[in-house]
Amino acid sequence: MTLFSIYVHPWDVADEGASTLLDYLCDAGINELNLATSYHSGRFILPHNPTRRVYWAEEGVVYFAPSGEYRETPLRPRRCSEYSYSDILDSVCNGAADRDIGVNSWAVCLHNSAFASVHKNFALIDAFGTSDRNMLCPSHTETRNYIFSLVDDIARHSVRSIKLESAFFPQRIEHGDHHEVFGVNVDEVASLLLTVCFCDSCVKRARDFGLNLNECRSQVRGIIDRHISGAAGSTSLKMNEEEADIIERIGSFRRNTAREILAEARDHAHSAGVRLDCILSPPRCNLADVRLPDIADTVDGTDVLLYYPSVKDVATGASEAGRMAAGRCDLSLVLRITFPFAYTPDRISDCIDSCVNAGADGVAFYNYGWATSELLSALAVEVRRRKVR
Repeated sequence: MTLFSIYVHPWDVADEGASTLLDYLCDAGINELNLATSYHSGRFILPHNPTRRVYWAEEGVVYFAPSGEYRETPLRPRRCSEYSYSDILDSVCNGAADRDIGVNSWAVCLHNSAFASVHKNFALIDAFGTSDRNMLCPSHTETRNYIFSLVDDIARHSVRSIKLESAFFPQRIEHGDHHEVFGVNVDEVASLLLTVCFCDSCVKRARDFGLNLNECRSQVRGIIDRHISGAAGSTSLKMNEEEADIIERIGSFRRNTAREILAEARDHAHSAGVRLDCILSPPRCNLADVRLPDIADTVDGTDVLLYYPSVKDVATGASEAGRMAAGRCDLSLVLRITFPFAYTPDRISDCIDSCVNAGADGVAFYNYGWATSELLSALAVEVRRRKVR
C-alpha cells in the first residue's frame, strides 16, 4: 500500500497548534509528517495560516532543543529565536503517537548561510577563489561531524526517519539568495561547475580519490567563461567532449563524497533504530552529479522531487525515478501542491496516479503551509479515495 506524507514547516505547527494540524492529517488519511527540524531562511506566503500571511524564516536554525552532541565540531546548532521556548519536534512527536501518525525529521544540513558567514574556512570555494556564502563544503571533517551529530541529536526523538537535504555538494549555482540576479543565461554546465569546490580539504580528498583538482581548476574556469560569455550569455551551449570528460571526472569524486557521508550518517541513524533517507533533485535534471542510482544502496529511502509544472513531465519523471530505484531503496515521490504545479484537484489526482503507477512506495506533498485551504481539502479527498480502494 502506498504511504502518503506531507512536508510541514515548524511555524505551521506553532501557529495552528499541533493538534489541529495532526487532526487534518488523520482526517485526510495521510500516514506521515515530514517536519523541518533544521532549516534555512526564506520569506513565505501562508494562505491559510490563522495568524499571518507572510512568514520570515530565520537563517540556519533548528526547531528542537539541541543537546551536547556537537563535541567533534565547532559548528553548533542555533535554536530559532522566535520559538526558543518550545521544542516543536517534541510536541509533534507526542501528538502524532496518539494518532498513529509517523514523524520524519526533514533536516537541511550544509545549506546554511549563518554558518558559512561565520565559519568562512568551511565554506565552498569556487574555481575563481570566491567563497560561497550559502553553502558549507562537505569535504571538511568538521562539517561532516556536524551532520553526524545532527543525526544523533534528532534520533533521540521519536522519529521514524531522518531525511537529509543538502548533505553533500550542491548541484547548481541557482539558490534564490537575497537579490540574486544573473544578467546572463547560466546553462546547466556553468551552473554545475560554479558549485565545484577547490578548498584545501577538497584538493586533499580528491587527490586521495585519484583526481588532481588543482590541474582541473584552469580548465573549469575556461569552461565556465565559455558558457557565460559572448553569445553564450543568452543561450545554452552544447557540451563538448572536453567538458563532458572533466564533468564526469569531478562528478565521480563528488558522488563518492555523497556516498561516504550518507553511509556514515546511516550508521549513526541505525544505531538509534531510525531510518536514514535522502532528498534528491528531479530525475530529469540532466547534469546533477549525484542521482538516485548513485546512492540507492547507501540509504534506506529517497524522496525524489517532481517539481514540474507539466503533468506530463511529472508522469515521465515518476517513471524514470521508478526505474532508477529498481527496488534498491524505498522511493517516495514528492509533488508540489502549489501554483503552478499540482494546484488543482485534477492535477493532484493525475500526479498521484502517475506516482502510484510508477511503483513508488510513497507519495509526499510539498507543502502544508503554502497550500490553500481549498487545495488541502481536495488533497484529503484524493488521499482518502485511494485508501478505500
